[in-house]
Amino acid sequence: VPHALKEKIVQDIENITRLSRLINSLLFLSQTEQINSNFEFEILELGGLIQEVAADIRMLTEAKSQQLQVVELVPATIRGDRSRLYQLFFNLIDNAAKYTPEGGKIWISLRLENNRALAEVRDNGPGIPAADLPHIFQRFYRVNKDRARKSGGSGLGLAICRLIAEAHSGIIDVESEVGKGSVFWVSLPLQV
Repeated sequence: VPHALKEKIVQDIENITRLSRLINSLLFLSQTEQINSNFEFEILELGGLIQEVAADIRMLTEAKSQQLQVVELVPATIRGDRSRLYQLFFNLIDNAAKYTPEGGKIWISLRLENNRALAEVRDNGPGIPAADLPHIFQRFYRVNKDRARKSGGSGLGLAICRLIAEAHSGIIDVESEVGKGSVFWVSLPLQV
């Protein structure tokens, strides 16, 4: 098979994968906005779930020579949908890995604050311009459209994260400074 044809096939597969992810994200968004009945809530230990996500994504960060460090995980029992919370934290850590340069660092922590579990994903990537911060959790919003296209981003990941957090009576937000990195944080109520 000629080299040019191989490249075309690889590109087509990447495009199909990107479209498939987009369709799945749109389906999830439409289902979630209708009703939260597709969430299966249970009592779970959030630190263990975050540790699992970090372990699963570590290969991606190692491929970019990034340091992924879990700096603090206190025990935090919450009521939540394990698979949806996995998706939320996977999206946040994956975004940090996508936008943090080779050799960069990503820190994950979980602590308790005001009867809530506060999880943070911090990176030393390029940061997000202040003008973009109010829009970052909107559907299809991408800070760097060229880079997002290259990395396969649809602009739905953070919108999905927000919906998942809200379905858990949680809050998600970001603090960022250009040239210094970003901190995405999620606050979820503790199970009492």
